[in-house]
Amino acid sequence: MRINLDDMSLEVAKHIAKIMSITDALRDEGIYERILAKQLKAELKAKATKTIKIKGRVDPETLPRCVKILATTTASQGEECSGGGETVLQWQERAWDVQSRARTDAHKLLGHYPADKLRVDSYDHETALDELDIDDDE
Repeated sequence: MRINLDDMSLEVAKHIAKIMSITDALRDEGIYERILAKQLKAELKAKATKTIKIKGRVDPETLPRCVKILATTTASQGEECSGGGETVLQWQERAWDVQSRARTDAHKLLGHYPADKLRVDSYDHETALDELDIDDDE
């Protein structure tokens, strides 16, 4: 892609040069679009491991299939009649915070969000506002 810098304002040219230098720096480190896409896809499917310790023994037959028993301890003397001991359970669930940030990043990369700023450079203030259909009183 050829860019004719003579036809652009100096500010636009500086902005493009900055973006190109960032892209070059990322590629020099081996970070390409395909790698970013794969990492984004993994983040969209992110899971979190949850662990809980419960007093007493747990019957594995009563647990959902996704929950597994990591450890059990036996009751110490005096706790046996109350079903003492402890059980550690673990399961996977969706990492909603990671997935939400990944969705936001994907939408930003695809340009689905409107620009944050509207910048108007014009010597004729009234004409610029008329062209954008903006009231001058606001």
